[in-house]
Formats: sequence, C-alpha cells, structure tokens
Amino acid sequence: KLMAEFAVNLGKSTDYKSVFLSVSRRINAALYMSRTAVLTPVSGPISMSVSMSDQGAKLGQAMPNVFSAAVLQGYPPNEEKILMEQHILVEPELLDPSNPVLITGADSPNRLASFRKLLGLPYLIAAPVYLDNNVVAILVTGRTMEQLPFMPPLGASDVETVQTVSAYLAAMLVGQRFME
Repeated sequence: KLMAEFAVNLGKSTDYKSVFLSVSRRINAALYMSRTAVLTPVSGPISMSVSMSDQGAKLGQAMPNVFSAAVLQGYPPNEEKILMEQHILVEPELLDPSNPVLITGADSPNRLASFRKLLGLPYLIAAPVYLDNNVVAILVTGRTMEQLPFMPPLGASDVETVQTVSAYLAAMLVGQRFME
C-alpha cells in the first residue's frame, strides 16, 4: 500500500526536497516510526566542525562521507534546528546498498553509537539512495523506544520496506533527470 501511495502522490515535476519530505511523512505514518531523516552529501569543503569522530580530518578540507540533514520528520523544532546545521560523518556501513543497517535493542549499544545519539534514534534502519553509482541520500528511519505491543523491535519486513523505498526514490530521481 505504501508504494502505491508514493506512485499516486509523487508527481513527475516534484523537486527532490518535496519527494524526500513526502516519503519521510509516509514512512513515519505507515511504519509507525518515531522519526525519519533524509541525509544528503555535503559538497565542497567543510567549513564547520564535523559531528562524530572526524578521523583526522581538518577544517576546510573536502571530506568523503560527510552528509547533512535535508529533511527531518518527527523531530521537535529545537532538535531539528540543531541537526539541520550539522555536518555528519557517516560510517561506511551506512553506505552499502546491498546491506541496509538495522539496529534494535539486541544490538550492542556501541554500534554506530555517535550516529544514533546525534539523530536521537536508538533503534533504526538506514538505506542509501544511489544514482549513477553515487550516494545521493541516506534514508534513516526508526523508533525512539521499543515497547510491545505498539512499538515492537524493527525487523526484516521493515528493512525490506525501507530498502524498497530507497530503490523507489532512486528510480524517481532517474525519471526526474530524464524529464529535465
């Protein structure tokens, strides 16, 4: 049903940000997620401090795997404002298109701990969106708590849905390029 809604509601002339905003709203509603973030690559040199470990990077130096929030859904305004101003260094694990990241209460609290803390998502699914072999976005969605029966741990079907949405976003972006 979610994919059918995307097909109907996202027109050919919709810009990237509108597409990402619509998708994040629908994911939160349809999958009962607390928060969804769409992160996009930062192009050019980094002029402010990078969140998480900077792995020896220097300010003003162009860095791979640095993203910023393009869309935040489900965040309080004060958190949204802070996150929108951050540069986020993402781990390579988050960029693998064949292996979306799933983190539940069963995972080590240290796994992607800085990333989870920064986004305020202790339980999450992340899937990259690729276009022409380049990451154009990372779709991150999740829950702030796990509590049965209303907030069960994320599972394989949630991962498949997020991965499908990620592939659908890539296809839409390809379609938009052809229309330009």
